Amino acid sequence: MSAFFESLSLNWEQVIAAAVRIIIIAVVMVIAVRLVKLFFRRATSKAAEKGHDTGYLRFFRAIIVAVIYVICIASMLSEIPGLSSFMTAILAGSGIVALFIGIASQEAAGNLISGVMILVFRPFRVGDQIRYITGNLTGIVEEIGLRHTVVRTLENKRVLIPNGLMNTNVVENANYGGDQVSFFLNLAITYSSDPERAMEIMAGIIAAHPHFIDPRTPEEREAGKAPVTVLIKEFAESAIQLQSTVRVGDPSVGGRMKSDLLLEAKRQFEAAGIALAYPTVTLDVPSTQK
Repeated sequence: MSAFFESLSLNWEQVIAAAVRIIIIAVVMVIAVRLVKLFFRRATSKAAEKGHDTGYLRFFRAIIVAVIYVICIASMLSEIPGLSSFMTAILAGSGIVALFIGIASQEAAGNLISGVMILVFRPFRVGDQIRYITGNLTGIVEEIGLRHTVVRTLENKRVLIPNGLMNTNVVENANYGGDQVSFFLNLAITYSSDPERAMEIMAGIIAAHPHFIDPRTPEEREAGKAPVTVLIKEFAESAIQLQSTVRVGDPSVGGRMKSDLLLEAKRQFEAAGIALAYPTVTLDVPSTQK
């Protein structure tokens, strides 16, 4: 610590010279960071226009910016006489501080390595719709950074999940291997309704939707197989359960498509005299004898 206190007796010329050098380094740091961000912003826009993955560009941008900050801050600190010796004395005399720094560095390195593995093996990419099963979280991947992955939820909130957790836990990716996904459309009609007519209407509504994807192979089309299959799932206590598997090309429109189908089904069922079922209770009250 003596070196640090000795440095306090510097003359004003040394202090001013050190301050000028620190300011110059800070200005260089700010300009370099802005140039790097500008370059990667343009590169990311061009890659996105061509439909390429932009996750690796964001990741490398974060690495370069972090390196610039570390080098410039270390350079600024080195301009302060006696500070390096002072910090060395503190760290050498405090094993607890050194232990905390080691643990933090280990966690940071683990997240960094996990981020690299995500970019290399690509279990998900920027723009994919994923479900983080451990946290029951669904959203769109917005960024894969040095430490964490940013997920925009359906409520338009950003959730930051450490890369280590994203790399070790189960993640459901709706876009992995292709953008097409499927969902079940379930409708319940009363026993007094015509199930065959209801199945016919239901198939027509699904096939007519603009986002519907025909799942048939060329051979199935030549054989005359119907594009939509509607089945009776079960005879429930108070309803006939109908079910169909609907294929959609974009996971982001699946929820809206399901809403459209349900609304149109209600309209056409009512027009055809088909009643949607709902839980009912029938009471059989015995007559009292006088």
